[in-house]
Amino acid sequence: MKRNSVKTFFNTNIGDLEKEINDWLYENRRFTVQSIQYSAEGNHFSALVWYLV
Repeated sequence: MKRNSVKTFFNTNIGDLEKEINDWLYENRRFTVQSIQYSAEGNHFSALVWYLV
């Protein structure tokens, strides 16, 4: 049975945040990604990646 997990990313540059997420997704491509939620406050960006393990 698979379980839900979440990975949190933080960065002050949206492009670097995207690259960090894409690198992590490639390294963990065996996971099933359910959704990615982005948020921003000023120049601080974050993302939550919900996935099944």
